[in-house]
Amino acid sequence: MFWVENKSLFIISTFVQMPRFNFNDTRNILGKLTFRRLWNGVKVLGSYYASRISNKPIQWGYPVSISFEPTTSCNLRCPECPSGLRAFTRPTGMLHNDFFRKTIDEIHKELLYLIFYFQGEPYLNPDFLAMV
Repeated sequence: MFWVENKSLFIISTFVQMPRFNFNDTRNILGKLTFRRLWNGVKVLGSYYASRISNKPIQWGYPVSISFEPTTSCNLRCPECPSGLRAFTRPTGMLHNDFFRKTIDEIHKELLYLIFYFQGEPYLNPDFLAMV
């Protein structure tokens, strides 16, 4: 961090070094990029711009990524987390394996990546390893 003085105006600049290019991650994501997934991404991006132009919600394509929460349970009591505080405003419990499989079967060809975490400890779901 350094200071630059310009007629009683102080500007704070912070230089942040960008992470180096990771060839393995790039190769991994490109290896999963099929024509169908690429076309889905084009449709999703197109629907975004069409919505902006028309000022109306337009949805084309399926999600590019999705986050599943295997459970809302947690064995910790972190004071800043709704799961730890047991303060959810939505139903709590375990993700049912049949709902997970049905959803994945419907969108797996368009889906680029999947995240198994939101709030809660995923490993507390007894079916978690079968989902992965």
